[in-house]
Amino acid sequence: MARSILVSDAELPELQKFYHQELERAEQRVLEIKNTLQKLGVDQAKARSSSPAAKDSLPPAGEVAASGKTTRKKKSKKNQQRPRWGEFILEYLRSQDQLMRVGSIIREAFDQFDIAEDEQKSVEQAIYNGLNRLQKVNEEVIGYVVPNKKGRYYGLKDWFNEDGSPKEEFLDKVED
Repeated sequence: MARSILVSDAELPELQKFYHQELERAEQRVLEIKNTLQKLGVDQAKARSSSPAAKDSLPPAGEVAASGKTTRKKKSKKNQQRPRWGEFILEYLRSQDQLMRVGSIIREAFDQFDIAEDEQKSVEQAIYNGLNRLQKVNEEVIGYVVPNKKGRYYGLKDWFNEDGSPKEEFLDKVED
């Protein structure tokens, strides 16, 4: 019986990326096993046909060259350049040395990492999630509503007094 997975539009690209990476790892492992069998002199056709699981398995996506080396797709460098968003947020706040709105953080991420338009929604959600994690779990960032200003401003925990209000030096530097 087939089961369906309910995933929101925001989670779908991340889930697809994760399972694509898992598939690549599995295919790479199969190629490594085939290479090892080849080096051991095992006839892979006989070994495969005698395996009970072989009847239900799919052929590997890559092929083993005569030299024993494998050919595979290279991963996109764009994905390798992305930071962990929580670390990016902390570094950005430190570099600005002032309370910042989430829109400014998102714009900086788009500019710094040249995020494609079709990926902006998922990156924006990842930044919101990272910011939330930094507040609720890690307790490294605090959100504050500045009187007579629209929205919430975020800053590092040590920029705030024990009562939760920003220190005067940071309150004076609030962006407009």
